[in-house]
Amino acid sequence: MGEMTIRQPQDLFRGSSERDTQVDRRESIGVYREAFAQGSNRVLTIKTFKDADHDMLSRPTPKRVRDSVFVDGYIDAMIQWLEAHNFTDAKH
Repeated sequence: MGEMTIRQPQDLFRGSSERDTQVDRRESIGVYREAFAQGSNRVLTIKTFKDADHDMLSRPTPKRVRDSVFVDGYIDAMIQWLEAHNFTDAKH
């Protein structure tokens, strides 16, 4: 695979190792850190949510999506990240 360049800020929000069975949290964080260390983009935010699964849910309900609940703090963290990197029109 050729070299890839990511120019925009990146967030890496991950669930806990116990709840996220789709991605190895430690391995994926290591891969991101290594790639960003080798590249020119240094704007990487990493945050782990202890009670989250891969989809950032604390209580997934596969049959009724509307009953699923995001882990505490995820929505606020995402909004703060978006505002900090100028992806919103928020004026505070």
